[in-house]
Amino acid sequence: MQGSDLTLFVCETYREEVTHVVSGIPGIRIRTCFFPHFCSSGYQRIEEIRSFFSSCLLDGEAGLYFGDSELVRRGILPAGVHHVGPDSCHELIAPAEVIRDLYTHGSHLLVPGWILRWEAYVGEMGFDSRVPTAFYSSNLTESVVLDSGLLPIPPERIRSFEVFSGLSVRTIPVGISHITAIIRSEVFRWYADHIRSALAS
Repeated sequence: MQGSDLTLFVCETYREEVTHVVSGIPGIRIRTCFFPHFCSSGYQRIEEIRSFFSSCLLDGEAGLYFGDSELVRRGILPAGVHHVGPDSCHELIAPAEVIRDLYTHGSHLLVPGWILRWEAYVGEMGFDSRVPTAFYSSNLTESVVLDSGLLPIPPERIRSFEVFSGLSVRTIPVGISHITAIIRSEVFRWYADHIRSALAS
């Protein structure tokens, strides 16, 4: 597919998983742009995130956005970038029914890319990572890491967040089959549409 480009926009906390999936897609030239974690401080950084999307999309490129539909509702996506896949980031890594069940039981959902940098993300939310908080434990029952298996998570990372949040952390191995199926399906759907448009012109 010479001369045709596709840019994927995904939260930076999914960098390892998405990079792995994209590396296994043959014949399509794909760029990946990993936007700043919206859920930690995005509501205070709307213009910054909007500018990030616009600056990543080159002239003539198409863009697919995977992630929370809140960015769509807030009009952050530039023209040419289309929201595809599930409406929440966590449903990229595990099926919606699994996510809903965990939420029903009061679980705080995490991914490896978040827990490995948790101090930075809670700092963006206004917390001092050195000072334990009741923010999480007052409303939630546990933290759950949806583990793709691509990023090793040292036990001290888990323990340090447990101390900070007051919640126990357990890990659920989810693998990468779910996120692989979603991304490959949407990329190949875009490719088929692109080919049809090229043949019709």
